[in-house]
Amino acid sequence: QRALLATVLAGALPGLVAADPVAVRATSVPLNPQDPRQHVLGRLEYRGGLHLVSDGPRFGGISSLRVLPDGQRLAAVTDEGWWVSARLVHRDRRLVGIEDVEMGPLLGPDGKAPEGKDSRDAESLALLPDGEFIVGFEREHRLLRYPAGTGRPDGIPVACPAPPGLENAPFNGGIEALVALRGGGLLALTEYWIEKNQVVGWMGEPSEWKRLGLRFELALRPADGALLPKGDVLVLERAYNPQRGVVNVRVRQIGREKIRPGSA
Repeated sequence: QRALLATVLAGALPGLVAADPVAVRATSVPLNPQDPRQHVLGRLEYRGGLHLVSDGPRFGGISSLRVLPDGQRLAAVTDEGWWVSARLVHRDRRLVGIEDVEMGPLLGPDGKAPEGKDSRDAESLALLPDGEFIVGFEREHRLLRYPAGTGRPDGIPVACPAPPGLENAPFNGGIEALVALRGGGLLALTEYWIEKNQVVGWMGEPSEWKRLGLRFELALRPADGALLPKGDVLVLERAYNPQRGVVNVRVRQIGREKIRPGSA
């Protein structure tokens, strides 16, 4: 009876049983390689960085990650349609590694893992106050809302209303940063959709998206974002060159009062 029940559950709840452990090696990355003791740069206190390597063929291409409210684990998504969960390892208040790494497929509303790169290219991740996740996909531009309960987007999702016109975003330049704002609503920023010298974005509840724009400098474009305790948003920006890879990175702080419909 137990074996039969396990088989039934495995078929009915694939997202809850598809987690597989993955061996990952973590190497600390100093803020300043010439002076590894440096931990402060301007207003930034560097709490640690990691270079992650795995022999597992699925690992890599992490597009967006979120630290769970307890500060003990992270959830992430990859551009090949996987979710990643891991426990953070700290020493003397600094990040030194990750353990207990698991991966599983990001399922579609039909309970199956999408087939093909165009349908599984996850690029952005928002963690909502109630523990639900919203994942943004590009190529086939869409948003999916995953249920709360496990600390990772491993359940069967439902479609989430996308910003009007998202289907017109560049094939490989859709929503790259998705942040749950203080007081409710989301901030969504595309990567390569440029109009009037601004990156196209939106804010608000998914049922009431409102357009806004983000001014950019040189080749820097949004790559991810995070909410600060007082409501400001940090935007991670990068400049990418197909031949040279990532050539520049910047963290930009946007005041809460500047995040409003029609702003630029």
